[in-house]
Amino acid sequence: MQDLERPEFQVRRFLLDMTLGSMQSISTMFQNLDVWVIAGFLLTLISFLFCLVYGVMKWKKGFEEKHGDYKAEIQWEREEIELIERLP
Repeated sequence: MQDLERPEFQVRRFLLDMTLGSMQSISTMFQNLDVWVIAGFLLTLISFLFCLVYGVMKWKKGFEEKHGDYKAEIQWEREEIELIERLP
């Protein structure tokens, strides 16, 4: 039996052929791209980078309440409690 006919060599040969075949199909896929498909890829990458940078910049800032926001809510709750207490 020749060395190339042994099962382990056949498996390796098969895997090598599959890898090279898939690499060739990927390269042919990217050769025939339309301008709009390339624009879509680029816009996707640009939007990803924008979101990443924006998220890193806003990471530690959190939510800041304005000075009067909580006071209006407290007043509303007081009025609601008074209305509930007045109910028969």
